[in-house]
Amino acid sequence: MPALIQLEPNMTLNAEQNLALGLEGAAWVFKALADPARLKILQFLASGQAGCCGDGVCGCDLEEVTGLSQPTVSHHMKCLASAGLVTAEKRGKWMYYTLDARGFQMAKALLENCC
Repeated sequence: MPALIQLEPNMTLNAEQNLALGLEGAAWVFKALADPARLKILQFLASGQAGCCGDGVCGCDLEEVTGLSQPTVSHHMKCLASAGLVTAEKRGKWMYYTLDARGFQMAKALLENCC
């Protein structure tokens, strides 16, 4: 009998730990991609547009793009980071975000191998 796959991520794990979970990690990547606000965030990060702080894309940029509050944006960014789709870097009191290829590579590899 195949092992049961847990579709909920462990939010206490970092991207490396979640992605190392094999199919569970892949499920978390797809779940992170399944939210329209997160897709909008990823699209903005991929566009290469400069942020308002001029030093990269920070949380306030993402609040403006999505129309969401700071706590909601922070939650979405934690989900995307734990899925290996973005990296977060704290500079001073602000967090700056960039795309991270690891989660996208996992999703691509899974789709290429199953379809």
